[in-house]
Amino acid sequence: MASQRSKVHGCAFAFTYCGHAGRCLVRYDNERGKGDHKHIGAGEVPYQFVSLTQLLVDFAADVAQALEAIDEGDH
Repeated sequence: MASQRSKVHGCAFAFTYCGHAGRCLVRYDNERGKGDHKHIGAGEVPYQFVSLTQLLVDFAADVAQALEAIDEGDH
C-alpha cells in the first residue's frame, strides 16, 4: 500500500540543500499531511509535482538561485 504522501503521483520525495553550518537553504518534500511543497530559506510554499525529471530541474534551479543570492551578499 502506498503511503499517504505518494498516493497522488506514486513518488515520495525529500531533497535538501544546506549551506554553511548545516542551514537549510532549499528543501523539497511531501511530508505526510502537508502534501508536495518546498522550503526556500524560512518560507514554505506548495509545489506542483509534474514529473520526477521536472522535480529535479526545479530543485536544481532553486539551489542555483540560492547560491547566486549568497554570492551577491558576499560582494
